[in-house]
Amino acid sequence: PMYRAALPIARKLHDEKPFDVIHAHMLPREGHAGRLLGRALGVPVALTVHGTDVFHYFIPGQTPWKRNIETAQNVDALMAVSSLLLSRVAPYRGEGKISRVVQNGIDLSLVPENEARRPRSVISVGTLKARKCMDKTLEAFERLADEYEDATLTIVGIGEMEAQLKARIAELRLQESVTLTGGLPHEEVLRRMARSDLFVLPSWGEGYGIVYIEAMAAGCIAVGAENEGIADTITDGENGFLVPAADTDAGRAFRDQFIGMSGTVSVTKDGGEVDALTGATITSRAVCTGVSAALACAANLG
Repeated sequence: PMYRAALPIARKLHDEKPFDVIHAHMLPREGHAGRLLGRALGVPVALTVHGTDVFHYFIPGQTPWKRNIETAQNVDALMAVSSLLLSRVAPYRGEGKISRVVQNGIDLSLVPENEARRPRSVISVGTLKARKCMDKTLEAFERLADEYEDATLTIVGIGEMEAQLKARIAELRLQESVTLTGGLPHEEVLRRMARSDLFVLPSWGEGYGIVYIEAMAAGCIAVGAENEGIADTITDGENGFLVPAADTDAGRAFRDQFIGMSGTVSVTKDGGEVDALTGATITSRAVCTGVSAALACAANLG
């Protein structure tokens, strides 16, 4: 249905100003439709995979659907936002095909500067659902709060676990130190990140996770999960910390380092790049360079 709906529009646009390449995002539907459009118009196709399109359909030990294999095989260029995702799809590509990791980036001009940072302040941002492990973050924070009464945790997001989290906060008697904000505008999320010391999200099923690099660009020390997409960017103990996903003991892994570094994080900008303790150097410019290179290769095949 997506291909049939898009074809007359694509033909009209292509007739007015011919495409050099079609760039589709997400593999199962959009990638399939993009591949068919490319074949119909005689235009090369590049595809970017982002996370759920791979986790749900390219499961280790299981054979993917035939259509998804055909899409992965037959697009002219495949980009993945992390090496984790590429490792699942690349085996179906065949030899000599363009397959690259092009990580997500952010617009650094949106990151606030000169925000007053509160020592021992922790923030977590994401949908309040099981795989984001906000409940595990709360359990880890309890141990930090036991030792440091001025420690705070801010959880930003909405979702099915909101009532459960509220009840657990009350049970742990952490109402004075834990805040559930609900959903917030993007600029306010970035502002709150810039006021925090530590960003924690030990979630699983993360193709990459833009929220991590947003927090890093805002000056937070970032804690993510091992063996997830963000491991391409966070090197444990160097520019952040990686812990087992859903680990309630995560606080022990980074607590001493966090307290030692509290209040020392600073962010400066030079030519659009970030130079910080967190080492956040992934920008929209860098991503555009990577995407452009892959698209150019795809177009040259056409």
